[in-house]
Parts: sequence; structure tokens; C-alpha cells
Amino acid sequence: MAQAIAFIDTIAVEVGVNEAIMLSNIHHWVMSNKAADRNCYDGKYWTYDTVNSYTAKYPFWTIQNVRTILKHLEKGGYIESGCYNKLKFDRTKWYTLTEKGLSLFNNAFVSSNNSQLLNITNEVVNSNSTIPHTNTNTKTNNIGGEAPTRKKKEFKPPTKEDIKNYILEKIESGKAEYKNVDVDTFYDYYTESDWHMSNGRKIKSWKQCLVTWASREWNKKQVISTDNRPDIPYTSELIARDKELYSC
Repeated sequence: MAQAIAFIDTIAVEVGVNEAIMLSNIHHWVMSNKAADRNCYDGKYWTYDTVNSYTAKYPFWTIQNVRTILKHLEKGGYIESGCYNKLKFDRTKWYTLTEKGLSLFNNAFVSSNNSQLLNITNEVVNSNSTIPHTNTNTKTNNIGGEAPTRKKKEFKPPTKEDIKNYILEKIESGKAEYKNVDVDTFYDYYTESDWHMSNGRKIKSWKQCLVTWASREWNKKQVISTDNRPDIPYTSELIARDKELYSC
């Protein structure tokens, strides 16, 4: 689906269209995080994203395009980068606006008629683009105005009891791999990472993480097993046995 990308023309004149689009994205998320009082480090509010994620949002950019744009903005003093990932091996970069970068928006917002829409195709359609409509005028587009904001479901970390009950449900349904899951290990691992995945993204579904975890533990056990007996079907009797053991 085509999407309309918003940027501020006065900023584009100074830094270029691609850089103006990237700045609008970073400005939007930094301001959103500031309003929600999240991702605050060293007295500044930050946003983070991977190069691949940017190319997914903006398919007219290549990976090299994204790297070049970010390099230009950082070298020009409009943004600065950091690394505040909870996992040491996670190299996802974080970005925030410098005083110079923020001043571009402050100056633009005091003037009128300062936003231009760049259509990816000739058809302008509503989309859920991460870049907000930055036009300071009260006019809306010609297809019925602003699309309603969809409220995101807030993630709620599970308790150990939630995890245990979900595992029992899976065991009852015949999912043998779940009997290898240690509730404490799973819970402690993700609690330590503040319920973030290894790439730094916030977890949306802990149950989906548990599916992957159970599968990995099951495969690990199969690999290291020295038992050469033939596979035993996971019968209703075995399910009842494991449920009784797991409930202790």
C-alpha cells in the first residue's frame, strides 16, 4: 500500500529531503518518549531502530542510503547516537536530536505553510506511517481528514503463575516439548532484560516467546540425549503424569 511521507520544507532546504524525512521520524519518537517519560538516559530522551527496520518503513531507501543519511545528520550535528541496550551483544543504535536539530523544528513550527507531502506514488492514501503529519495548518488531506489513531494494547508481563498455568494447558493438549520448560529460568531471563528481545525490541507476546523457548529446550534435549530407545508416544497417561509432577 502506498503511503504519504511528511516532512518540513524549510528543514529539507537546509539538510535535504531524505534527511528531513529521517529527522521527522526521530523527532516524532523522541517527543513521544519524552511525553511518556521513557527511554531517558544521560538527561536526554532517545529512540532506537535498526537499519533494516528503516528500509522496511521506507522501501525507497536501501541499507546504504539509511547509513549515509544518518551519517550526514550526525556529522552535521543535528543528531547524536548512543547505545543503551540492556544486552551487551545488542548493537542497535539509539538516536536523539541535538540542540541544533531541535532548533530546526522549533523554528519551523512558528511559521505557517511549512509542510510538504512527498507521495511515494501518484495516489495519496491514508497509512499507519511512523512519521506523523507535521503540517501546522488546520487543513487535512483531500480524502477525508486524519485517520483515527489506533490504540495499542499495552504489554503486561506475566507472573510465574501465569507461565505455569499456560505450560499446563499446553501439556494437557499433548505438547510434550513444554514439559522441559523451567518456569523460573524463563521468567528470570526475560525479567532481567525487562521483557525485551535480544534485538532490543519490547516483547509484544510472552506466550509466543514461550513457544520458541519450549521448542529450543526440546530440541536441545534431543541432541544431547544418549537414550537410544525408540520414541514413546506422548499418551494421555504420560500427559496426566507430567501434569501431576508439574503441579507439585
